[in-house]
Amino acid sequence: MERLPYTNNANLAYKPKTTGVYKIVVFVKDDIGKIVYGTSNDCIVNAASKLKFDDVIITEEAAPNDLIAVTTYVQYGVAPYQYAYYIYHNNNIIKRTSYSEYNQTYKFIATKVGDYKVTAFVKDATGAIVYRGSNSCVVSNNPPITYQDMIINPYHKIISSIVYMEFAISGGMGPYEYAYYVYKDGIRIKTTPYYNNVNNKSVYIKYNMLESGTYKVLLFVKDKFGKIKTQAIDNIVFDLSVKPDITSINIVPTTIYLGEEFDLTTFVDNGYRANIAYNVYRNGALYYKSNFMPIDDWYGFGMVWSFKPSHLGDYIFEAVVISSTGQIVKEQSANCTVIELEP
Repeated sequence: MERLPYTNNANLAYKPKTTGVYKIVVFVKDDIGKIVYGTSNDCIVNAASKLKFDDVIITEEAAPNDLIAVTTYVQYGVAPYQYAYYIYHNNNIIKRTSYSEYNQTYKFIATKVGDYKVTAFVKDATGAIVYRGSNSCVVSNNPPITYQDMIINPYHKIISSIVYMEFAISGGMGPYEYAYYVYKDGIRIKTTPYYNNVNNKSVYIKYNMLESGTYKVLLFVKDKFGKIKTQAIDNIVFDLSVKPDITSINIVPTTIYLGEEFDLTTFVDNGYRANIAYNVYRNGALYYKSNFMPIDDWYGFGMVWSFKPSHLGDYIFEAVVISSTGQIVKEQSANCTVIELEP
């Protein structure tokens, strides 16, 4: 019923135009003109089932300037499908879209309050068209009946002079905005404007306490309907006069070959504005003294320092921390060893 010319393409795609039993005879010709051929198995082409509309689903409730989604479901017919939509506001048509293969889900912005409906049209590859209207989407400035008041759960931790806070939001309706006050000893010392909350469900705040005192952070969260919820984290105590505490000196590895380095991680509590230095002892005698350097451990991962010995022997590292008020604390590591690399 159809002959095709010779081609270098070994793959063939063919779209039958009628029902029936199809088979393909393939001819292969080489460079010297020799021809061989083979016949495919039977391919039965049946009539497609009639295109059927399953459902069109629209967002049920929204606020002005929300994005409303419409999703259309069909079955049978002949793919690919194309979709078109009529958008109604208070029963008046406000938009017609053209057919597209990519709009099974269509989204539009509801700019005014009122009832929105959609009529979805689906056309298959044969040109058959089915359509169906959606339920109403109610757009209102008032919260929907399913609205639940906001709940804010606060968490915080203090590392050095910085308090890290998380306020987990549930309920309400996003997008959310937030602002906060910071108090020190009962006096407000910081006020922020409202910010867009890019994390949506949690607000993260980091605050550096520069002076000793008792701090409080009061958070305001505003949802899309303008409803505001407050939550405080109070009794955050920071005292610069507290003596630093070297909690541990971790060394990995504790035995190295000559020419390698010892890697030290020192953990210091109350180390804000403090400086640290290291005394290195070899076989009981002072071997090296480092300069003092600021403690840079805002995230609690420890102060990292590396040292490469030039001689074999047993080593001990002594951390020396001096606070901003002149208090000095010292702590020694476990014994470490430098050995010679065997040939």
